[in-house]
Amino acid sequence: MSNFISNAFMMPNDLIDKGYMARMKGAALPCYLFIVRKTRGWNKSNDNISISQLVEATGYKKDAVLNGVEQLISMGIVEKVTFQNRPSKYTLTDSVIAVGNTASDNSAVGNTDTAVVISDSNLSEITTHKNNIKTTNTKTNVISDSKAKFSFVEALKNLGADDQLIHDWLAVRKTKKASNNQTSFGRFESQFTKSNLDINTVLRICIERDWKGFEVSWLNNVNLSEYQEPQQPNTSEQPQTQFKGVAKKFKGVNA
Repeated sequence: MSNFISNAFMMPNDLIDKGYMARMKGAALPCYLFIVRKTRGWNKSNDNISISQLVEATGYKKDAVLNGVEQLISMGIVEKVTFQNRPSKYTLTDSVIAVGNTASDNSAVGNTDTAVVISDSNLSEITTHKNNIKTTNTKTNVISDSKAKFSFVEALKNLGADDQLIHDWLAVRKTKKASNNQTSFGRFESQFTKSNLDINTVLRICIERDWKGFEVSWLNNVNLSEYQEPQQPNTSEQPQTQFKGVAKKFKGVNA
């Protein structure tokens, strides 16, 4: 009897064994399953998937699907690239979940690059495919979980941000239901760098104007002089002024 089920796609053992499934709340898990099916299930590294496809496949409404996808992105399992006038591209990064065989568990999911032998060109012509093949043991393919440990707060501190400003801006982002993941921070850092402003100045502007994010173009309507620190007077010139006054006085006496 075969150990494989025809017309099936593989899921990483750690999804259940390491408790990552328990972290996928609401529509996150159904969205993950559907993305795996559309990518690895068809032996592809990525695929363009519309929100309507996710809604139809998972049975969840649009808002729930968007929140579910955002969870997957924040966990570092999925990357999403958005385009205009066409579906977003989803890529499985599996930076949290191990997808290779381990020395202690030879039954774990094998190398996904060889899991399905049917090419993409053939897949487009048929509705189902078989992964009933024998996989070979490989070295453990555990990708670093650095993305899972990403800290939005620490990333801001590394830019030199003040603790209180960080706290206040995160409060604004929370009311706006903004996600504090690495993708969001990368966008913010890119725009912040273009602004040529101090990080604390940018945060003050965001807080006072109730911005959950930051775009350089938004500064066109901001009076930056309101956020510039006042210059301290140069007291080092005062003694020179005093000596000039004394010199002038003695010059008058000598005359």
